[in-house]
Amino acid sequence: MAYDFKAGTLSKNNLVGILGTTTEKELGLMEVTSKTDWITKLGLKGFSTGPTGEWKNEWLSVYQFLDYGDFTCYIGSTGSTGTYITQSTTNTPLHNKSLVEIDVVFDCGTTFSAEGAKRIAENRNDCLALIGNYKNITTPIASNYSDEETDFGITFSSSEYVFLVAGRKQVDSKVSTNLSWPSSYVTINCSPDVAGIMAYNTDESGLFTPAAGIGNTKAIKNIVSLTQYLSDTESSNLISNDINVVKQYPGIGTFMLGNKTYKGGTSSVTRANVMILVNNINREVKKILQRYLYKENNATTRNSVRTEVTNTLNNTLSAAGGAVTGTVKCDAENNTSATQLTVQITLTVPSISETINLILINNQTGETLTTTTITN
Repeated sequence: MAYDFKAGTLSKNNLVGILGTTTEKELGLMEVTSKTDWITKLGLKGFSTGPTGEWKNEWLSVYQFLDYGDFTCYIGSTGSTGTYITQSTTNTPLHNKSLVEIDVVFDCGTTFSAEGAKRIAENRNDCLALIGNYKNITTPIASNYSDEETDFGITFSSSEYVFLVAGRKQVDSKVSTNLSWPSSYVTINCSPDVAGIMAYNTDESGLFTPAAGIGNTKAIKNIVSLTQYLSDTESSNLISNDINVVKQYPGIGTFMLGNKTYKGGTSSVTRANVMILVNNINREVKKILQRYLYKENNATTRNSVRTEVTNTLNNTLSAAGGAVTGTVKCDAENNTSATQLTVQITLTVPSISETINLILINNQTGETLTTTTITN
């Protein structure tokens, strides 16, 4: 069973107002289901030669996500009904999880967009904010990295809902979209690409999958050049501070390395793939449980809840390819209060290899010839 991965992004520069239908403008939310759909919107609005003006980079960021597959992207506006120029990072349609479901929200390369993505994810508590660095990562990078405000536009607190991406790229917008406007090189964050790779991996491999990396994943597309080349030491310093890096490997491709949220520590919630799974389970199970509010907390109710939740959990874990197992408990033992219905889901989440040690030994002498460590 394929998983329908959805992403969102917040537009400061009037994407909804320029390209949206009347209904989308009134709602302040635009749905795009493929890159073909996205290009078609340009033609319908008379932009057959391509996007222009200050909204061009936002348009291109959405395109970068959609270029990894026919996934859904929701673009939220930043103003009240019918007006899309009033900036807001606290109250947009994307903040409303009852209005739209999303797995990730990515920024479009501005301070405003980064702040909006962070607030959306932390307000909703059911998706990840993928935020790319706004400027070049400083060199050399300190082992105790503390310059988020310079490089990501805003300062972040520890959060399992934030996923920081150290990587920016130049893209030839004419080649990428196969349209006819003059070629121009644009520098954009790689966070939309990471969202696209997450969607691709989920679609190909099931819901439980690393965020990105070298393996059964796609390389980052449409790169003229990276605007920053991180050494192994710099990459290690960033990763040790829960910032995921983009690196280019000659002859192989450019990859997103890392699977860490900005939560820090060793808990499972510091891993992006685990949080995507947990957020999905929470969303789906809450839909079931809402129907049982004000029902009598008796054996019949509990059995019905357990059956429904178990079926939903099994469907979700089936999409994960059997990598995760889970059980549901809802009985008299964990329901000692008549006024509070308790459902407990226990997951077994396997670890993924984030470090590989390569050791070569001379069998005749037992001498260690080389030791190489490969990290994400």
